[in-house]
Amino acid sequence: MNYPTKTADIVAIILEFVELQNNLISAFRETFPQITDWEYLLDSPRAGCFGSLGEEWKFQRHGVGICFTGQKSGKVVDAHLGMSEYPRAFDSWRLAQYFDSIDMQKIDYFSDIFEVGDEDGMEKLLNYLLKDGSIAIALGQRKLYKLQD
Repeated sequence: MNYPTKTADIVAIILEFVELQNNLISAFRETFPQITDWEYLLDSPRAGCFGSLGEEWKFQRHGVGICFTGQKSGKVVDAHLGMSEYPRAFDSWRLAQYFDSIDMQKIDYFSDIFEVGDEDGMEKLLNYLLKDGSIAIALGQRKLYKLQD
């Protein structure tokens, strides 16, 4: 499929993702207050649904994370690695999944075109944003980033 290249305010889109992820994690915690193991999610349901932000969200637990999929919007938020300690953090995988779910594959940012529908292209964009000070490291050894305050 040939996706158009979009000129977009990448920081605004990442902020949209961060807010969505944070809201979903909070809603998930409220829906399942019996969960105590937030590191490995061993006492979390494997799959199910809950309502948040005006739509139903399916979730699937995997490894140390949870993939949320909006049933109306089709948006995908795959929160993993440090999702409890850093609910506003992101990495190349999370953003690539989200961008793919909103049909955004390429972004024109300061005259460079970044392939944001895959992890490698997203990592290149994140390195660029890190260098220009738009984002910062949240957790270095896991390559988790956060928006700059």
